[in-house]
Amino acid sequence: MLAIYTASVLPHLSPASAVLPLTLVNVAAGCGRICVGFAADKIGPTNAFFISVTMSGLVQLLFWNFARTYPAILVMSVLLGFFGASFVSLTGPVAAHLYGTERLGGISGLLTLFNTPGNLAAAPLAGVILDASGGNWHAVIGFSGSMQIVAGLCMLYGKHFVAVRARALTCLFQYA
Repeated sequence: MLAIYTASVLPHLSPASAVLPLTLVNVAAGCGRICVGFAADKIGPTNAFFISVTMSGLVQLLFWNFARTYPAILVMSVLLGFFGASFVSLTGPVAAHLYGTERLGGISGLLTLFNTPGNLAAAPLAGVILDASGGNWHAVIGFSGSMQIVAGLCMLYGKHFVAVRARALTCLFQYA
């Protein structure tokens, strides 16, 4: 969608220039996945996951929504790639941190299964939103960024829920 967005906002660009933001997203994603691993070592995987997903949503809502020049689109692409793809490398560590390692394979598979509908439906849904809004990219960007923010909030809820449950079980077994 980013190449289509770039070509629609800046129709005078060559096709190669319209695809460059997508290339930058992928390069920045590689760097982001490495850096988020180091961050997870320092602040914990759930905190790094929350920051990554939330920052991705904020980049979309606050930068992409207003990126109308080529340099702005390029900067936004780097930021989006850096934060947007880094959550992928944290799925396993977050699952291990929240649920332990004894059933890590099954839990990681379940988390991947839960990601599948969003991964499969994202581009077609964006196309439907774009068509329904009469070509309004703000609607697509707003939906995408909002879903990222909601995902971050769900992560906070999950972290809190698991922590409360763990404390309750500790207290239960302590007095049993």
